[in-house]
Amino acid sequence: MIATTARRRFEIILLGLVSALAVFLFAAPAFAQAGVRFVIGARYWYAGDQKQAMDVAPVIIHDRTYVPVRYLAQALGVDPGMIFWQSADRTVALVAGNTAVKLTVGNQTAYVNGTPLVMDVAPLLVPPGRVMLPARAVAQALGWQVGWQSAAQTVIVYPREVAVAAGGVNVRQQPATTAPVLTTLAKGTLLAVTGASATWLQVTLPSGGSGWIAGYLVEKAAVPAADPSSPSRGETTAPAPGTTGVQGTAPDQSTSPPPGGDSPVIRVSLAQGLNQVSFSPNAPGQLLDAAGNRVLTTLAPGQNRTVTASPAGMGVTGVAGTSQNLMVQASGTTASTPFLVSLQAGTIAHSYRGTLVLQFQGGLINVYDQLPMEQYLYGVVPSEMSPSAPAAALAAQAVAARTYAFAHLTAAAGYAVLDPGASQTYGGHDAENATTDQAVDLTRGWLLMYGGQPADTSYAASDGGYTENSEDVWSQALPYLRGKPDPYDPTGKPGAGWQVTYTNAQLCRQLTGAGYPFASVSGLAATSFTTVGHRIKTLVVTGLSPAGQPESVTIGNADNVRLALGLAAAPFVMTPVFTSGSPASGTNGTSPSATASASSATGGTGSAAAPVLATVTFAGAGDGHGVGLSQEGAEAMAQSGRSYQDILAFYYTGASLVPNYGR
Repeated sequence: MIATTARRRFEIILLGLVSALAVFLFAAPAFAQAGVRFVIGARYWYAGDQKQAMDVAPVIIHDRTYVPVRYLAQALGVDPGMIFWQSADRTVALVAGNTAVKLTVGNQTAYVNGTPLVMDVAPLLVPPGRVMLPARAVAQALGWQVGWQSAAQTVIVYPREVAVAAGGVNVRQQPATTAPVLTTLAKGTLLAVTGASATWLQVTLPSGGSGWIAGYLVEKAAVPAADPSSPSRGETTAPAPGTTGVQGTAPDQSTSPPPGGDSPVIRVSLAQGLNQVSFSPNAPGQLLDAAGNRVLTTLAPGQNRTVTASPAGMGVTGVAGTSQNLMVQASGTTASTPFLVSLQAGTIAHSYRGTLVLQFQGGLINVYDQLPMEQYLYGVVPSEMSPSAPAAALAAQAVAARTYAFAHLTAAAGYAVLDPGASQTYGGHDAENATTDQAVDLTRGWLLMYGGQPADTSYAASDGGYTENSEDVWSQALPYLRGKPDPYDPTGKPGAGWQVTYTNAQLCRQLTGAGYPFASVSGLAATSFTTVGHRIKTLVVTGLSPAGQPESVTIGNADNVRLALGLAAAPFVMTPVFTSGSPASGTNGTSPSATASASSATGGTGSAAAPVLATVTFAGAGDGHGVGLSQEGAEAMAQSGRSYQDILAFYYTGASLVPNYGR
């Protein structure tokens, strides 16, 4: 390991290495292609079938596996001369090609080419002064994967993608030379890697199947200029029994499955009840009649097809007959290029990963996207939180979105279907962003669990300084959705609130549009409030119906009040103004408690004529229902140095982070 004594020199070297070494791309060691293995407690490691000595053994600490930096770096293709140690601040930097990874002992935030990467554990310094690194985050940053074999207590490092190094290479059914040959590949064929054994790699074939190839017959595929937040992805298959991709329940930070692999496949409702949709793929594909499991036609890249509902079923341009269940999927797509379907369906005009599913029901077309959960999240997280948010906030959002999706899955036709009523925004491939992709990959497989079940991890844009109990906003009391003051959310600061004023006519239009028809409103009474934030929970509205009859409706809970009034959040204060003199006692809106009786007056006492509501002003703070995570609060917590685990613990009381999708 190279040590420097001048901090300035170290910083200059680190900042300049990426550009200076962009033309000096050294190849990864040949042994890394076959899978480098580290055995817990053993002072040796394996490069293929070659045994190498170490001076410090990998260890398990706090349920995580740590590997000595020197040997992990060598396995990842880092030249020994490109490992830099700064003893003053206990910082290590690894440079491979045009990628620089900087880590600090005891700090969960690493930097990849200057971009922060939040890890779930921190590097350690162990006797006799050796730095131990969590393997997964570093491996991902440098284009590799990490797997775990629990029976052998072994960590395996292997590439994400390899190229066949010779002509006529066999791919076999099992990792053995005696296993049946599945296919023979030409030199240069690119293959996505989904798992590894001692000297074999499990790969996804161009045809879509899975097989095993000897590690010495391939080489790590060239990696483009590094973007730490955009690791290679693709459709992959789960590792074979006895091996693992980056999943393991093993004590390693690699408790997440490989990209796409072992990620549950779900169907996401995109549109319901349409007469017509059209689509076109970005790569060669095929249209299947799923009911009969037969290929109807092949699809050329960019070729547009229109599907139209008829009494007999769905008809497709250029295809004879009708079908009840159609699927648009890839045929021979390479792992480095995701198969995308551009969809035009009602108001939807996006491109989507995975398989497009069209179902005929009730004479109309329902549209679904079928894809791995993690790829679904690539399109959710940037749609729900700005990619410019701090890394820890994005990681918390990724866990919340993943858990929320799991809590809203239902079984249908052999698939886990995300309820069309689930309110997460899914922007498809068009919404994807490298920074939010990284947050999804970093937290891959992690869920928030309570009582052995995924928590219903609701979240909102902001909470106005208070989160609320779930039963106050909706109906069910959930123990992990407890209200509390939120000192982090900036919308709770003085002067950050909002006010909305309606005339009588405007209020009637708003209520009528929300399903509460009124021709005029004569009275408003707030009859109950939320426990923590003291927002209006129940609102009684009186007046005349469109038919001119007396009308009185009770609106509750707090979220129904918010939606009925068309407000950003349920209001703290309501101040009505009547035309006949001053408002009744308590209408000045100075406190929520005063508001309860403020607007209960529906007529004057001792007046010749009943008061008429002229205007009403609602005052509040925040944006959304206010239950669970506040996105603005999460960003503020991250900016103050809190980890994504801290953020989730604050907003979801008593819920536990569990890896491997809670299995």
